[in-house]
Order: sequence, then structure tokens, then C-alpha cells
Amino acid sequence: MQLQNFKSYRGKREIPFKKFTAIIGPNGAGKSNLMDAISFVLGVASQHLRGRQLNDLIFRFETEQKKVKCYVKLFLTDDKNTTTVFKREIKSTDSSTSCIYSVNDEACSFEDYFSALHKFNIFPKQKNFLIFQGGVEDVAQMSGKQITDLIETLSRSGELKQQYNELQIKEKEAKDSTMFAFQKRKGITAEKKQFKEQKVEAEKYNKLREKLEDSIKLKALYQMYSIEREISDLKDSYKSIKKKMNSIEQDQVKCEDEMKQFKKEQGKDQQEILKMKREIRDAMKEIQAKRSELSKINEEKTFFEKKVKETEMQHKAATENHKKSQLALKRCEVEMEDYEKKVSQFEEERKERAAAKDVELTAEQIALYNKTKEAVGIRTTKQTQQLQTIERDQSVDRSSVEGLVSNVRYMEEKREELGKALLQLRPKCEEIERELKEKIGAREKLQRELDEMNSLSHNLTSQQQEITKRLEEIHQRHDEAKTEMISNENKKRFEEAVETMRRLFPGVHGRVLDIAQPKHQRHNLAMTVALGNHMDSIVVDDEKVGFECIEYLKEQRVGIATFLPIESIKSTPVDDSLRNLGKDVHPIIDLLSFDRTFLKPMEFVCGTTLVVETLDQARKLAFGKERRRVVTVDGTLILKSGLMTGGLTSRLERSAKRWDNKEIAKLKIERDSLLKKLTEISTAILSQAKIQQHSSEIQALATNIEKLQFDHQLHKKKQDKIESELKDIDAKMKEMRPQIKKLQAAIEKRNKNIKDVSETIKMIEEEMFAPFSEQVGIENFREYEEKKLNFAKWESERTLELSKEKNRIETVLEYEQRNSENNSKILEEFTAKLKDFKKQSTAVTKQNAEVEAENDKLKVELEKMEKNLQLFENSLTSKNQKVAEVKEKQTLILKKALSQNKQLNTVDSSLEQFRTKRHELFRTCKREDIEIPITKGALPADVDPPVDQLGKVLLEEDEIEVDYSLLSDEIRTSTKTQLEAAILVWQDKIKEFAIQLENLSPNLKAIDRLNDVEKRLEKTNEELEGTKKSARNAIDDFKKVKDLRIRRFTKAFEHISKQIDLIYKELTGGAGTAYLTLDNLEEPYLHGITYNPMPPNKPFGDISNLSGGEKSVAALALLFALHSYKSAPFFILDEIDAALDPTNVNLVANFIRKRAQGSDIQFIIISLKNKCYEKADGLVGVCLNANQESSETFTFDLEPYPIN
Repeated sequence: MQLQNFKSYRGKREIPFKKFTAIIGPNGAGKSNLMDAISFVLGVASQHLRGRQLNDLIFRFETEQKKVKCYVKLFLTDDKNTTTVFKREIKSTDSSTSCIYSVNDEACSFEDYFSALHKFNIFPKQKNFLIFQGGVEDVAQMSGKQITDLIETLSRSGELKQQYNELQIKEKEAKDSTMFAFQKRKGITAEKKQFKEQKVEAEKYNKLREKLEDSIKLKALYQMYSIEREISDLKDSYKSIKKKMNSIEQDQVKCEDEMKQFKKEQGKDQQEILKMKREIRDAMKEIQAKRSELSKINEEKTFFEKKVKETEMQHKAATENHKKSQLALKRCEVEMEDYEKKVSQFEEERKERAAAKDVELTAEQIALYNKTKEAVGIRTTKQTQQLQTIERDQSVDRSSVEGLVSNVRYMEEKREELGKALLQLRPKCEEIERELKEKIGAREKLQRELDEMNSLSHNLTSQQQEITKRLEEIHQRHDEAKTEMISNENKKRFEEAVETMRRLFPGVHGRVLDIAQPKHQRHNLAMTVALGNHMDSIVVDDEKVGFECIEYLKEQRVGIATFLPIESIKSTPVDDSLRNLGKDVHPIIDLLSFDRTFLKPMEFVCGTTLVVETLDQARKLAFGKERRRVVTVDGTLILKSGLMTGGLTSRLERSAKRWDNKEIAKLKIERDSLLKKLTEISTAILSQAKIQQHSSEIQALATNIEKLQFDHQLHKKKQDKIESELKDIDAKMKEMRPQIKKLQAAIEKRNKNIKDVSETIKMIEEEMFAPFSEQVGIENFREYEEKKLNFAKWESERTLELSKEKNRIETVLEYEQRNSENNSKILEEFTAKLKDFKKQSTAVTKQNAEVEAENDKLKVELEKMEKNLQLFENSLTSKNQKVAEVKEKQTLILKKALSQNKQLNTVDSSLEQFRTKRHELFRTCKREDIEIPITKGALPADVDPPVDQLGKVLLEEDEIEVDYSLLSDEIRTSTKTQLEAAILVWQDKIKEFAIQLENLSPNLKAIDRLNDVEKRLEKTNEELEGTKKSARNAIDDFKKVKDLRIRRFTKAFEHISKQIDLIYKELTGGAGTAYLTLDNLEEPYLHGITYNPMPPNKPFGDISNLSGGEKSVAALALLFALHSYKSAPFFILDEIDAALDPTNVNLVANFIRKRAQGSDIQFIIISLKNKCYEKADGLVGVCLNANQESSETFTFDLEPYPIN
């Protein structure tokens, strides 16, 4: 053997082997590693070589950087001196380790390598070439069955075990099938006998039943003929009505065409009217703009005209003032001249007056006059004051009378004007009231019609909306049903995948839903909402298991899942303070029941979520000082962010639903019914144009009414105002006339009082001035006062007056001189201003004229537009009248159409009724197998179609032509009553036949069952033959394998049984006996083998009763016997002498040496006992190299030396 870097052997080593080689050395030196090297190169797996993997077989250097080459070569030389080299090499890379096999330095496969070993009777699987350390003790403790298994392995009969078991099962199944077929044939034979007896009675029954069927068939034909005759008549009526309706439809089309044409023309006129109204509106806006501009210009014009007038007046005044000042100067000069003249005249007049006076009063007389005058004043004080008061009151009353008379005269004129206006206003008001009443009545009538139309339209629209809403719900529910079915299927697949993963991967525990349950059912919804998607999260031991599960899900394409590894998941335990927040507040984890093994993943998915009873509690906790995630028992969840999701939502409710095909079919039926109703409602809804027309007419009337109401209110206000003013005038005049009379009476009375008081004063004056008159010598004192007494006064006053006049003239002259200068300057200023204002006024007047011209032009264009608008409105009115006429015509046609449609619906309903009767008759015939003779067409395969397909089926049945040749001419020409009577006759016959059939009770299926039984019997016979044949084949196949297995086992056993006694005798010095006994002689491999060794001087007994050394010798005998069967060219033994005493060691060593010398078998033995290895042909010594930490080998040839 050559090895390199194998186990404890560093570098390359070559170890020669003799016929009997002993490997010796201290414990731990590496002796067994040499045996492992031989086993390794002979194909034994690494786990049997005290190494878990191939890398464990490679010598480990101090540095791992060195690439180590490891292999073992074995050189086998046969009796023809041909050497075969077996090599097994370990190839190691960073990522993997593998073995390379080669024979004679040619690489080969594992199978070819083993085939080459088999040629040398080397079988690695059976290990027929070696005994491991401790193998002897294992054999000594083997049971009988284990010895059997050992022989089975060695004889290779065990290779047939699986095939044997499979064929044995097939053989048993074939025998069972054969027995079942026998029993089946027996039962069918008995059935055949029974059904033969029932056949006669059944044939009688069938003849009677044929008569019944013929009667039923004829009755059905009579009924079908009656129905189809009715259908034919109804079809003729239908065609006649349809023809009339076609004519009406043509009239409708014609009216619609006329209406379209008028509508088109109306549209054009309306467009033109709208266009003209826009143009008129634009023109009016432009006129308004011009008016605004004119207003502004007029304001400027007025301003400048006013300024011109004011300036002209000021200029005129200034001119006049200037002239006046000039005149005043001249006048002053003239006045001064006049003054001089006046002075001269005064002197002359004074002289004249002085000369002309008759009476000259002395100072005493003047004093007396004055004294008397004063006394008169004192005496008449009361009368004077009374006179002054009366005159003052008189003056006031005269003024009042004049004012009142003037007012009465004005009011009378005003009353006359208002009366005339009132006479003109009253007829106008009455006319407006009459027109307003007519318009309001017309509007109310139209409004009632519109309300009825709107109500009908609203009701139909509401129904339409409800149906549409319901259809949307059905569509949604239909989609949800499909989605739910798909979701349930996916969920089922996912659950199956989870169960499969639990079986495949031991570390999978299941979903959170599986490992945790709420302690109370009332918390189910809260748990579902709080845990959310984590309900389906899968709990596993570690990440490795999780990744394996993910790969599995990918391969199976089941879906996605979240995995929670117990080993590495990071979780936070629940704070105990959360358990003290209140009686009804609990951390969610406390409400779940689960194994404490899953605490970490449950803490992760639950977190710090709290469960409470009510929403108020949830809000307080969620929105308090510290934000929390809270869920209520009804499923309301409040997140830390404040987001709230509803409680028992429709989505959660829907998730509890389960859908099936029956539910979907119901939804489809309801949908089709609603669609039909929706079509009917859509047809019944009134035209929006008609409603719009009524609305437009009402709107027009409302506008007219509003205008009339405004006019009426305006006229009424005017009338009320006039009447009110008339009432006020009458009231005031009524009040003023008495006042006038009263004042006039007071004035007349006061005149008398004034006269009386004046006379009293005059009498007192005359009385008191009498002495003065007498003294002076005048007749009356008033004469003196008037002529004489005033001269002095006149003189002094005149002198003073002339003095004042002089001073005034001088002052005025000086003033007028200054004033003349100022007026000259002012006149110049106003002249300049007047010129400027006149210039600006002229410009504004010109601009005003231009704008007025443009405005007049626009007004002309506007009038022209309004005339054109009136023409188009007249045209539109004419077309509206034509449209109304066409509408009236359409209404008449519609009434005709409705009448015909009603008749058509009646006929159609009757047709459908009779078609349904015919369908029911066809359906009855189909179900009861009543054969209706048909000459054309065929009955549908499905006589119970869906509701939405029934109408189509009824029409398709029109194409079926029934053969009525069985009916007589008399029946075909009979009346409806006669036909019904004939049907009743057949009905009675059917009852009669049915009663007769009821009295019979045969097995109606006897004939068919007899034929069926005969066929089954024939088939069973064939099956029995086939089963017998299969059983024979199975028995033969099983027997072949069984015989081969027995031969292989028996051959090996017989050889081993012979050899074991001889070998045991040699090992015990010729005095011992050993033999093997089979527990089952027929199939020995099924049971155990009894091994009875009897050492010298020992009684017969079981091996278990022997001592340790005796057991070892017995076990060695068995091992050597086993090896002798198809023995390998060498036999390797690892410390088989460990439990032997020196005597037995010597016997075993002699036995091995004898066998080695007497055969072609090499023996390689590892031994620590010199009694054994000293008998070897050569020694291989093994020791440790402390420096290199490896095993070293030394060889020593013992053949030159004698054994002893």
C-alpha cells in the first residue's frame, strides 16, 4: 500500500504486506489509521472510518495555506503475477471536497471502481475483508436475527429483499382478487336465476305499459295540436296587427322627419335671434357707453357754459361797476354842484319861510306845547299800546287770510288735474289686472302639467337609480364572489403548503393563527384587527429553516409569507405599567393563549397594543399624553399616528362570507331581471325636450307675469298716490275754509276796535290841547303842528342834512375814485377769463355734437336690428305653431300606436302563454320519455334552460314541426270544444291503464337486469380468468425471487455451517464443537439462526452463557467462517485478540498463520500482544514523530528467523 498525507501520516509512505503481517505500536501511534487507509482505498465510506467528512481524512499541516494532496494506492497481485493498482484520491477545494477513483492510473466512475473490486471478491458494502476494532465483541452479542442479516448481506440474498417483499404483496393481492372474482361469479349466478323468474311478469307489465304510453302519446299529440292551432291563429293576428303598426310607424317617421325639419329651422331662427340679441346687446352697450360719454361731455359743457355765464355776468357786472364808478364820480361832481345849489336854495327858502309864517310862538308857548304833548302821551299810553297790539294782530291775520286763500285756489286747480289723471288710470289698471289673471291661470295649468311630468319622470328616474344602484351592488358582489373564491382557493393552497412545510422541515411550528388563540371568544375580532397580516406569519426555529421554507414556496409558486425566527427575532417585553391602566385595559398579549416557547415572536407581533371595551376608552388612551396603539373589542383600531380604522366594517363582514356557484347563479338571475326592468323604465321616461318646452313656456309666462305685476304695481301706486293726494287736498281744503272765515270775522271785528280806540285818543288830544289852542289863538293845535311848529325843526334838520350831505359827497367821491381804479383792473381780468371759457365751451360743444351724431347713428342701427329681430321672432312663432301642429298629429299617431301596441302585447302575451304551455308539454314529454313524432327540428337537449335563455328556447321551438299523421281528419277539423272532449277521453283511458298497472308489482327492470346480469357474468368470467392468470404470474415471479434468495442464503449458510465447526475446533485445540441451526427451514432469512458453540469440557448451551474469552473465540470462529465464503484475497483484523488470554491468543495466532500458509489469503492483523505478532511473517511498526506531529512506520522481516 502507498499513501500520502492520509490521516496521521505526513507525506508519502509505502508499506509492504506479507502473507501474515502484524502491525504493532503503542496506543495512539496511528495503527488503526493504516487499517482505515486500506478500507478507504477499498471504497468504504468515510463515516465508517472514524471521520464525519472527507476533509477529516487529510493530514493537517501547521499552515492551511498549503494545498495538500491526499490519496491511497493499493497494489494487488494475482496468481498470474498481474498487478492491479487501485487508487482513491481526495480532491479538496475552497468550496467542496470529493473523491477521484482510478484503476491502473486510469480515472473511472465509482461504479466501475466497485466492479473492478468485485472481480477480486472484494465487496465494500459487505465489508467481507475486514474486522474493525471491537467487531469481535459486537458479533459475540449478536442475536439470531442479526446473524441471519449478516449472512444475508454476505450471501447477497438481502439484495433481493425489496423485490421479494413487493412480489409477495402482489402475490397476496392476486390471490385475494381471484377469491373475490370467485365470490362475485357465485353471486351473479344467483342473481341470474332470480331475474329469469321476474322476466315473465315484467313482459306482461311492459305490454300494458306500452298501451299506457301510446295513450299518453296520443293525448300529448291532441294537446300539442290544440296548442299549435292556437299559436297559428295568434301568429296570424300578430302579423295583421304588426302590418297596421308598420303603417303607423311610417306615419311616425314622416312626422318625425317634419319635426326634425321644423326643429332644424327653429334652431336656425333661434341661433339668428340669439345672434341678433347679442348684437343688440352689444349695440346697447355701445349706446350706453356713448351716453356715458355724452353725459360726461354735457357735464363739461354745462360747466363751461355756466362758467361763461358766470364770467359774462361777472364781466357785465364789472363793466357796469366800472360804468357806475364813472357815473358815480360824475354824479358826485353833479351832487357837489347840486349841493351848492341846495345851500343857496335853502337860504332863499329859509328867508321865504321866515317871512311867510303867521304865528310866532314864544318860548313859554313852546314849553307849554311840549308839556301838553307829554301829558297827552302819558294819558293815552294805554290806548296807544292797545291800538299798536290790535294793529299788529290785524296785520298778521290779514297775511294769514291772504296765504290761505292763495292755497285754496292752488289746491282747487291741483284737484282738478289729479281727477283727470285718475279717470285715465283706472281703466288701464283694470285691463292689466284682467291680463295678469289670465296669465297666472295659464301658468298654473302648465305648472300642474309640468309637476305631473316631473313627478312621473322623478319616480321612474328614482326606480332607474335604485335598479342601477342594485345592479352595481350585484356586479360588486359578483366580483367579490369571484375574488373570494379565488382567495379561498389561494388560502387553501397556502394552508396546504404550511402543513407540507411542517412535515418537511422539523423547525416549522405553523402560523401565528395556529399557535395562539384568544382566551375569550369575544376578543376574536379585536385580535384579528390588531394582529392584521401577522395572523398568517409563520413561526420557525431559526433563519435557516425560514430560508428553506422560502425556497420551497418559490418552487411551489404558492405565494409569499412572513417568517418569524424564534432564535434571532428581536422583541420587547410588555411594560408592567401597561397592565395597571384600568380594569378594562389589557395588553393584547395577555389575552392570548400560547406555548411560552413562542413568547418572543408573540411579543414581536403584539407589541404594546392595548385592548379596551369602548371607543371612548380607546380615544383617551390613544390621544393622551403618551400616544398608544389601541383596539376595541368591536374591531376599531387607533394607531399611534392618530389614524383610526372602523369597527365591524363591511370588509370584515364580507371576509366572513363564503360564496358558491349557486349564489353566483342567483345573482345572475336577479341581474337579468333588473336589466329587463331597466329597459322598460328607460322606454317609459318622458322626453326631456317636452319637459324643457313646458319649463320654457312657464318661464316666459313668469316673465310676462312679472312685467305685468310690475306695471300693475306701478299703476296701482300711482292711483293710490293720486287718491291719497286727493284725500289730503280735500282734508286740507276742508280744514282751511273755516279758518279763512274765522280770520275774516276777526279782522272785521278788529277794524271796529281800531276805530273806537283811535277816536278815544283823538278826543283826549283835543281836550288836553284846548288851553294851548286858546292861548295861541288857533282853531286846532294840529294846524300849528303841521304849519308853524315844524319850521324851526325843518331849519335845524335841513342845516344838519346839508352838512351831512356834504360830508357824504366828499367821502363818496373819494371812495368812487378808488373804486373806479379797482373796477378797471377787475374788468380786464374778467375779459381774459371770458375769452378762455368761451373757447373751451366751443370745443366741448363741437365734441358733444360729434358724439351725438355717432349715438344717433347707433340708434338707427339698433332700430334696424330690433326690426330684423322682430321679423325672426315672428318667423320663430310661426314655426313654433307648425311644431305644435306636428306634435298634435304625433299625439294622435301615438294614441293609435299605443292602441295597436296594447293589442299586440295582448296577442304576444297569449303567444308566450301558449308557447310556454307547448314548452311545458315538450318538457313533460322529455322528462317522462313520451316520444312525440317530429318531422323537422329537434327538442333541445336542456329542457330546463336558464331564465334569460327561456325566451330564445320558446322561439326555437317554433321551428319544430310535429307529425300529426296519427290524428284523424275528423280530429284535425274538429272545433276547440270537440278537441278538448277528445283529450278528456284519452285522459280517462290513461287513468284506467294506470289503475291496472298499479295492481301489478313486477320488477320492471328484470329484463334489463337479466341482460345486465348475463353481461356481468360473462365479464366476471373473463375477469376471473384474467385474475387467475395474473395470480399465476405473480406466484411464479415471487417463487423465482424466493427460490433465488433461498439458494443464495442456503449456499452461504451451508458453507459457513460446515466451516464453523472445523474452525472452532482449530481455535479450541480440537476439543470444541460449534454448529448453526436455522429457526425457519423453509425461508431461513425470515427468522434467526441459533449459534451454539461448546468449548472443551463445557455442556451444551447458548453463547451468552460463555465467559468473555470463550465468547471472543466463538465470535472469531464465526467471523472466520463467514470470511471463508467467497473470501477476499486478504483479511484485515484490528485488535481481535484484545479480550483473549495468552492461550487463546496463541491458538488464534497459530490458526491465522496456518491459514496464511495454506491458502492465497493474506492476513493483516493489528495486535498489541507478542504471542500473536511474533508468529507473523513481517512486522510494521508504528510510532509518533513528535517533531512533525505525524505517524512514522518501520518494517521488519521475520521470515529469516524461526518462530520460536
